[in-house]
Amino acid sequence: MIGRGRRQAHPAQSPVLIYLSLFLLLLVFFIVLNANSTVRGSRVSAALASVGRSFAPVRPAPDQAAAELARSARAALVAGLLQFGDLARAALAVVKVDAMVERGQMVVALPAEELFEPAGVGVRPDRVGLIDRIADALRDRGHRYEVEFLTAFGADPVEPGDRPSAITRAASVARALIAHGAPPDTVAIGLERGPPGTVRFLFSARQPPPAGGGAEVGDGHR
Repeated sequence: MIGRGRRQAHPAQSPVLIYLSLFLLLLVFFIVLNANSTVRGSRVSAALASVGRSFAPVRPAPDQAAAELARSARAALVAGLLQFGDLARAALAVVKVDAMVERGQMVVALPAEELFEPAGVGVRPDRVGLIDRIADALRDRGHRYEVEFLTAFGADPVEPGDRPSAITRAASVARALIAHGAPPDTVAIGLERGPPGTVRFLFSARQPPPAGGGAEVGDGHR
């Protein structure tokens, strides 16, 4: 009687042998491909340079960067000058504000009685807050601005008591500004011809505004 045995797989049909054969063919293919290829340094360098240019950050030209910087500096300078006018408008009932941007100046004119005690030379108590805010603006802006306080005389100031009184009033304003923190080298006083009983704050930028447009701005009396 003949027994039934299991069939044995033919060695050529083994999956492992098929996989190894395919692997060897691929290996031979890449060896031949690598042997026949050459690396050209010039092409590699050109490709790397092209990639570098494509992903390099975009920087403005030197002239453009300088112009942008000048515009930013001008905007900051003008904003600082305008702030002095805003302080005066907020605190005073009667005031005239003129911004002369091209010259880097802000003029605040007001009647003397708006600032000083009646028939006195001291600053009114209700104006001390304004003096403090002006001093703070002069201090916090890195000495970029200065102020000159001017008292006016008529065309022919002959009254013997007028000049000493005007000088004393101007000096009291300067002392008050410095006492509230304004740098001493940013404060000056002076006398000028003009309507009697008028005083002016002349705020100036220590460096002229960069060129680039702008005009004088005034708002008249309030």
